[in-house]
Amino acid sequence: MKIKKIVALALSLALVLGLYNPVNSKAADSSLSLKGQVYTIAATTTSTTIQWPNVVGASQYLISYADISKLSKDANGKYIGEYTNVTVGAETTKYKIKGLGKASYYVTVAPIDASGLTGESGSTFVTPKKTKIVGILAEPAGATAGDYSVKTGWNYPLAEGIQVQLVSAKGKVVQSKTLTDAEAESMNDTYTFYGVKRSSAYYVRVRGYNTFTGGDKIGQKYYGPWSTASKTAIFVPQPTLTTQNKDVKKSSVKMKWKKVKGAVSYTVYGGKTKDSMKKKKTVKKTTYTIKGINTSGSATTGGYYIAIVANVKVKGKKKSSDKNCYVHAYTYVY
Repeated sequence: MKIKKIVALALSLALVLGLYNPVNSKAADSSLSLKGQVYTIAATTTSTTIQWPNVVGASQYLISYADISKLSKDANGKYIGEYTNVTVGAETTKYKIKGLGKASYYVTVAPIDASGLTGESGSTFVTPKKTKIVGILAEPAGATAGDYSVKTGWNYPLAEGIQVQLVSAKGKVVQSKTLTDAEAESMNDTYTFYGVKRSSAYYVRVRGYNTFTGGDKIGQKYYGPWSTASKTAIFVPQPTLTTQNKDVKKSSVKMKWKKVKGAVSYTVYGGKTKDSMKKKKTVKKTTYTIKGINTSGSATTGGYYIAIVANVKVKGKKKSSDKNCYVHAYTYVY
């Protein structure tokens, strides 16, 4: 398990169990206590509603919350940092925290009696932070046949689990998978989508989730914000080539390929070897003829190498496919 996960999960457990309290208690032996009794009953990506039982003897409650990534550990083993504090009256046992950022927060509620003594607080873990796709890798079968397997990875969202989806360029969810934190950890925070069609560009998105600990929705999931469709999250397949043998001439090759949904143009690359292919032309149609070349050769020597790259625009981000799928066009010389 990664060190950052160990620290984050240990902190989560410690706060939930009430082992660490950001509020400086004035009465460690006070009978006032909310340990293990603060619950998340509603949440959005920017707000959380918490609830706790009425504590006999409390005249008010101190609510404290902070972005968990901004907390640090002091010499006494307590986590400290800048908390936002709100005080409510004894009649209040439910509170909605608004305006939360795209982060993971810990919330504590401490009862305070009429003399000003602060009892033991309870805590809860809310609003998973916005995560980020850190890479995407596709393994195509070839330039003329087969579908892709697409593997993606993400950074840890400080949550109980994650949901990862493969979405088409037009916004349709193609595949979706929900994983617990343990399952995601066993896969090193990656997931592979199999049988991905070559007919469309895609992007991958991820969001963390926690579960409600109280109220009518107890045990149900609530989600953090989706990751953005950055360039590292976009996958562009190479077009499927449909060129036939009859399209290969001694000094030209007529290239034809299938349309990729989301593509705004296509770029044709060519060269005497697969490693020397250079850009020839960018076109909007799905056909192009390369002229003035020499295709003399065989399956092992000579000939001409060609790749077609799709250029797409997904969620305002421009990206092109790789040119690692190519065809070797040649006219056999005896």
